[in-house]
Amino acid sequence: MKTFTNEQVAVTGLPAIEEVKYHPLELPHRTISIVSTTLLFLFLASGFFIAAYFEPRMLSWPVAPLFSGLWVLIFVFSLLVSFKSYEYEGYAVREHDIIHKQGWIFRSEIIVPFNRVQHCEVNQGPLDRLMGLSTLSIFTAGGSDSDISIPGLKPETAAALKEFITRKAGMDEEE
Repeated sequence: MKTFTNEQVAVTGLPAIEEVKYHPLELPHRTISIVSTTLLFLFLASGFFIAAYFEPRMLSWPVAPLFSGLWVLIFVFSLLVSFKSYEYEGYAVREHDIIHKQGWIFRSEIIVPFNRVQHCEVNQGPLDRLMGLSTLSIFTAGGSDSDISIPGLKPETAAALKEFITRKAGMDEEE
C-alpha cells in the first residue's frame, strides 16, 4: 500500500505557458465572425425600422440620430473586435491536455485535461459549411464552465482532433 504524500512543488520548475506553440485558426474564421456581426447589426437596424413603421415618431429628433449614432459606434467597435480577436485565438494539443485561448480585450485560456473529457463533437453552421470550416466542441466532467469550443478548423482537422482526444480520454480512463 502506498503512503499518501503531498509535497510542495517549486513554482520555478513548472513549465511556462508562454512557451506553448499555438495553432492559429483558419483565416476564413475571421470572415465568418465579421459576417455574423454584420448580420446581427442589420437585424437590429431592421428591428428599429419595423418599430418606426408602427411608431413614426421614432424617426424624428432626437431618437433617430441618437439610435443611428449609437448603432454605428457599436457596430464599428464590434467589427474591430471581430477582426482583432482572430489574432489572439488558437489552440494547442499537449501530451495530457488541450488548450484553447481567445479574446482580444477579455482574454482567456482554458486547459482541458484529457482525463476530464466526457465527449467531443464536430459542428458546422451554414456559414461554416459555406467557408469549409467546422467547430470542435469538447465537453468535460467539470460542467459548462470548463467546456471548450474551438471554431475555425478545417473539417479534417476537427475530425482528427476529435478522434485523438476521444482515444486519449479512453486511454486515461484505463490507467
